[in-house]
Amino acid sequence: MAGAAAQAGCAAEEDGSRSLFEVERMAFVAAGSAQLPFEAAAGADYGSSVDLLVDRFEVAREDWAHWTGAPPEPDGLSTGLAYTGAGRETWPAFASFHQAREFAQLRGMRLPTAREWLWIAAGPRALEYPWGVLPQASVANTLELDLRRPVAVGTFEQGRSPNGCYDLAGNVAEWVELDGMTLGQGLMPLFDVETAVMGGSYLSKLRPLFGREPGSTRQRIAGEVLTPGTRGVELGLRCVADAESFLLDTSGEWRDVPDARERLERLGQRWGTPARPLLERIADPSDPRDPLNWLLEGARP
Repeated sequence: MAGAAAQAGCAAEEDGSRSLFEVERMAFVAAGSAQLPFEAAAGADYGSSVDLLVDRFEVAREDWAHWTGAPPEPDGLSTGLAYTGAGRETWPAFASFHQAREFAQLRGMRLPTAREWLWIAAGPRALEYPWGVLPQASVANTLELDLRRPVAVGTFEQGRSPNGCYDLAGNVAEWVELDGMTLGQGLMPLFDVETAVMGGSYLSKLRPLFGREPGSTRQRIAGEVLTPGTRGVELGLRCVADAESFLLDTSGEWRDVPDARERLERLGQRWGTPARPLLERIADPSDPRDPLNWLLEGARP
């Protein structure tokens, strides 16, 4: 019995360590909204009604293997880039829309909506690019670099968004849930049988998150409408979660991780002021071992 209890304790610690590792790789994005800054999209607001936890990195092939038991399946794809071997574990995973949605659910997360994805990438200042207002061809894996293949997630440090998310432009395009936002050519309405990817990939040229099409007066949002069964090495994903429910559901797993307090305080420092109102609401001040208090300690100035 003692041996079984010890094994159970080790398993719980291992689960807690993985859970803590994953939340350390998330950004905190506070709820809010903004308006697209052009007349053609009057009324096209974007944002999130809830605080979000967002993968800072596109889901990598090693992440996919951890949760599903195997790397993404290359069958049906003609390119050799679909095969995962030495050195490719940190390349982005690839999936159809349905596969991406199921993977997110395995993690207790979900795919972002189109409006949420744009809020993550453009933020409240309506940045034209995830890193700012000016195009920079050297900070994202787009066609300008002529690599014509994925690279390890998080490679382009200078291409980070202000909230700390990598590869929102280039590397692989990211599946989103449709929520009525119009994307792509001509701001055409979308149908229920379609879905979309956003952010572009190594096979597309760098383009602003929204703006006028070259040589045209028409405005567009940087996304492509696709049928949900489409697969390609250039189509990947990034997961999000409602911050409050995710933290309440998972934070108890971190109590017995040996260095949890130190790590959570550092994470709270990175999340900073935007996370404080939520953490002050959900942390238990009567419990000094509540991991949410450790996050809050870090988030305080």
